[in-house]
Amino acid sequence: MTNCFRYIVCQGRRPDSSSIQQYLINLNLRIFHISPGVSSSKVDITEVVPLDIIRDDDNFFRYILNSNEVLGQQQIVSLLKIRTFAQNTELRDLRQSEVRDQCLKHWAVPDELRTAPDKSEKPADKFNKLTKVISSRSLFR
Repeated sequence: MTNCFRYIVCQGRRPDSSSIQQYLINLNLRIFHISPGVSSSKVDITEVVPLDIIRDDDNFFRYILNSNEVLGQQQIVSLLKIRTFAQNTELRDLRQSEVRDQCLKHWAVPDELRTAPDKSEKPADKFNKLTKVISSRSLFR
């Protein structure tokens, strides 16, 4: 499923871009203060770059418009699929095992059955073992 988030990836930053960088940092701080998680705030940021500036670059504007339409259609399909599966719990996605296998391979996770944890070890002993490992590692390398 796609999401509604858009990301800006920049390469080869120009030396005269510090004011833009500071603007984006301030914008990010403002967004965090408005909504540090889920908020019921009535305040929102609705514009980062004025629309007339975006429209001035016809190629960029068309790219954004077209990609938003494609992503919107993909989200509609995904949401309809979620609704269908939620309404009928007997349905199964035939590609689920294929996607699972691809994920395991991509992240180099062994395809093994999960095993129950060792119940003979006391929780306090397990905690001490885990914290000993963590404390022996340098957190500031």
